[in-house]
Amino acid sequence: ANTCGRTSCWLKKIGDGWNEVAKTGNGYSYYLTTIPVIYSTKFYEDRADWMEGREGFLTQHFSKPEVLQALIRLTDSSVTYNVVDRLHEITCPTLIISSSEDVLVPPTEQQLLHEKIKGSMYVTVNGSGHASMYEVPESFAALTLGFANLPISGIQI
Repeated sequence: ANTCGRTSCWLKKIGDGWNEVAKTGNGYSYYLTTIPVIYSTKFYEDRADWMEGREGFLTQHFSKPEVLQALIRLTDSSVTYNVVDRLHEITCPTLIISSSEDVLVPPTEQQLLHEKIKGSMYVTVNGSGHASMYEVPESFAALTLGFANLPISGIQI
């Protein structure tokens, strides 16, 4: 869901920005830089009360030096990530979920996955941002559970 087979130069620059803010040690600044762009504008506006609660919790969490260092390591670990040339090796049933309002990992990245993974299924969640599991949890659960429960021949558990 909302993933990619590579870290694009776009995503790398976003990560560079996040890391620079993390190095300041300011958890509130890190929150402001990272979290709002994860959600669609509509969700953020419609759920301002929920977002305010997340802001308090996450600002406190992001204010811990060990958390910021872990987030820097996480972001740095993806800088050279690129498995696009190996995606054709995936042979298991694969559901690819894209969100129309995802600005971090735009739908073009999931479309590339779909093109490279033979037999994959591709679904777009309209009106949702990168955090579709929070924005439309019922739809997200229905998609993933529906896919997991598909009768697929040749698979034995």
